[in-house]
Amino acid sequence: MSRSFLGILPFLAASLAATACDAPSSRRTDGAGETEYSIVQLQTVTDPDYPGVGARVLIRDAIVTAVDTYDEDGGGHIGNVWIAEPGGGAWSGVQLFNPVVVPSRVRLAPGDIVEVSGTLDEFVLRNDDGTPMDRDGTETELVDASIQKIGETLPPAPTDVRENDLADLRTAEPWEGCLVRVQNLTLTGGYNRYGEAPTAGGIEVANDLYEIPGAGAGTTIRSLTGVVTYFFGFKVMPRGPEDVEL
Repeated sequence: MSRSFLGILPFLAASLAATACDAPSSRRTDGAGETEYSIVQLQTVTDPDYPGVGARVLIRDAIVTAVDTYDEDGGGHIGNVWIAEPGGGAWSGVQLFNPVVVPSRVRLAPGDIVEVSGTLDEFVLRNDDGTPMDRDGTETELVDASIQKIGETLPPAPTDVRENDLADLRTAEPWEGCLVRVQNLTLTGGYNRYGEAPTAGGIEVANDLYEIPGAGAGTTIRSLTGVVTYFFGFKVMPRGPEDVEL
């Protein structure tokens, strides 16, 4: 989601970005015209080096945090992939929309070290007249992306955040695309037709990557780990049973 939608003050964005990682002091451009950026810079429109929507960008040494392994067309493909800076923290994660894995035989998993190229985008559904359906925000992502595994490391640890921080657009924004852990949630309903289960604190648990068996009104979740995504509100997506402690 673009920071311009939320009116976040420049000094706040710069401060949070500095806690996540040290931004490179210079840009490197490869032969394809793709310039290297940190994920933090792509998520922070107030950064002097923010490239802007539509720019071709290169990210090196990122770590995979989640993979949508559902093969929608039966062709052995994957869905979205989420990556993060090695140090984690605010502003450090981003979504890759249906990237091409190079080579295609590689099966990505959390903990893989990758190099990514793609086009920076801010996704939002639009009406027929071109106006956005959701005027509160967008999902920052890389489209037309390719991803190459270059190594392996331990899967990144989630960052602890509070439920009410994810319920507020202004305080949730730094965690979009990041791997987080939220404690002591209570569901107020089961999964709706969009695969979202609401919590008493005002966020949603999404089943894009894993559906909690028997989830319904009154279900208490002691600890929930997952990737934060945005679509008409912020949601946490657990990746598997190991991410859910009831």
